[in-house]
Amino acid sequence: MVQPQDDIAPVQDRPAASTGSDRILGALARTTASGEFIPAVDGLRFIAIAAVVLHHITAEYIKLSQRFGVVDLPRQWWEVFPQSPFLTIGYAGHFGVPLFFVISGFILALPYVRSHDFGAAAPNIWSYYLRRIVRLDPPYIISLLVAFAVISFTNIGWRVFFPHLWASMLYLHGAIYGEASWVNGVAWSLEVEVQFYVLVPLLSKFFALRPIWLRRITLFALILGWAYAVANSIIFQQTPALSVSIVGHLQFFLAGFLLADLYSHHRIIRSLAGDLLALASAAAIYWILTHDYGLYYLTPILIAAMYVGVCSGQIGYRIVTQRWIVTIGGMCYSIYLYHYLIIHLFTPLSARLMDRTHAIGLELLLQAVVLIPAILILSACLYLGVEKPCMQISRWIGRKTRGGQAASGAIPQPATTPY
Repeated sequence: MVQPQDDIAPVQDRPAASTGSDRILGALARTTASGEFIPAVDGLRFIAIAAVVLHHITAEYIKLSQRFGVVDLPRQWWEVFPQSPFLTIGYAGHFGVPLFFVISGFILALPYVRSHDFGAAAPNIWSYYLRRIVRLDPPYIISLLVAFAVISFTNIGWRVFFPHLWASMLYLHGAIYGEASWVNGVAWSLEVEVQFYVLVPLLSKFFALRPIWLRRITLFALILGWAYAVANSIIFQQTPALSVSIVGHLQFFLAGFLLADLYSHHRIIRSLAGDLLALASAAAIYWILTHDYGLYYLTPILIAAMYVGVCSGQIGYRIVTQRWIVTIGGMCYSIYLYHYLIIHLFTPLSARLMDRTHAIGLELLLQAVVLIPAILILSACLYLGVEKPCMQISRWIGRKTRGGQAASGAIPQPATTPY
């Protein structure tokens, strides 16, 4: 006998708007394909997008202030960040991208676990691909066109960027040029995501492996083995295109698969032990990123452990399910698409607050005070105008086609097994 997990909530059960802030949060609430959502997942998305935004604010500050001379980022990050703990934290924010990859693996694996292990109907592959295209492509393409328009107005050599625009629009910039997009630098990770989306129906066959304990051990070993190969293989080190492809990041998506497997079979029991696990895992990740990159291959498993800790902790779960955190996390796609462009456009304003007599921590705080509100407000407008309508169309398609619940992750949960 199974029953729904208590952290899976129907959209219609969200609190009714009663104040101005409630109405704003209600308007910004994310629409999912099945009408159900897991609040903690959007809370984890908030952590990931906050890390990425902090990283890029820090990077722009380093370049614009010239406090450390002319710095070639990202190549010289390791020479700069040790000069201040605030710079170190900002540097570590680049890890928000793998945090997103693990979440993607988790969400997209859930319906396949449901199909293989709970007897639910298999997701309709054509519905799956169509919903992905409708949900993600229009906001992505529009963001590239906006960025290209800004380049055209501010760069006399804009024609050089034109081939890069088309390559980015086709999700092929990394494959063709072996580097991040010239039009929107963050687009490289979205190319990786799309490659993963294409492979998900094939990778989902992994859940047919029995017994389940063998499947989990195999998956755990595959994650570590793939991550170690990526970190240490000469082939990966000498092939730039692999570093901006699914081949260089598959281990993180597979970590999401492992989380989906565990989540689907075990009841979550929240305790302070979960909070301790989250803190220990996060501290280990931070240490690896800033002190011993040779252990980077361990990070996919550490992310999985951190997510388990957050969702099974008393304090962590309460934090990531705060309504405003969940709401901002639900807008993370729009924020991710536009935050770097917004930072670039607004730093001439924030640069007026720079003063070398200030402590670095104060300098970064002042940059954040100017840039973060601009990022949130403009991204929210773009989210409402572009992304949310695409969400609603995707949800309509999901309801009209067989397997429409595949994107929700709303999987029946065992009532007895502790997590």
